[in-house]
Amino acid sequence: SITPSTELDDLAGKMHYEPSRGTYYEYGRLPKAWNKPGVICLDEPNMGPADVWAFIRPLTDNSRQLVLDMNEGERITRHDGSFFGMAMNPAWDVRNVGTNTIGDADGSRLLHMLVGLPPSDVERRIITERVALDGWSIPDSMLDFVMSVASAIRAQIDSGVLPDVSWGLRSQIKVARALRWFEPVRAYSAAVADYLEPTKRDVILDQVKAHAPSSTRWR
Repeated sequence: SITPSTELDDLAGKMHYEPSRGTYYEYGRLPKAWNKPGVICLDEPNMGPADVWAFIRPLTDNSRQLVLDMNEGERITRHDGSFFGMAMNPAWDVRNVGTNTIGDADGSRLLHMLVGLPPSDVERRIITERVALDGWSIPDSMLDFVMSVASAIRAQIDSGVLPDVSWGLRSQIKVARALRWFEPVRAYSAAVADYLEPTKRDVILDQVKAHAPSSTRWR
């Protein structure tokens, strides 16, 4: 995971000194993984400082070289079974506070895959399996309600009524867990709505009220 406070040493490594060993170089997380089989995923690399992105850039061009200038220019060869990817939120979206725009030269080196919402049956299964970790089973009627509210809220987002609100699986899971203890309006308020600007909160809670079944259907 990359953050604005990530230092290059965290990824690349740095020199150490011990009386028994003298001066030696300790590899960071990326060099350790680069020459081993596996999948490497950097999360939110466009939130990091410029020197971190500059270190990443050569890994994405045709040479795919990992050069450690801080260790006398050592080159780490990528394992044939090592696959490198990144997961980032685009800076053009106002909801992605703290992200930085990547340059055209960087974007042209990458293959882009937009990850959207899963199919509804997969989303339902994810919610069901997550709340099961809390030791309970969400009733089908309650899950139907959660999905119907999500559909209505997502329509409001797509139409521009809620332009700076997202309603993905994280929100769905929070709501589903809260519904174990609270009635619908309170569950949605605690999970998401109470943090929002009041008019946006009201849009969401209006959808909750419109879709909420009687509590007897959940018993």
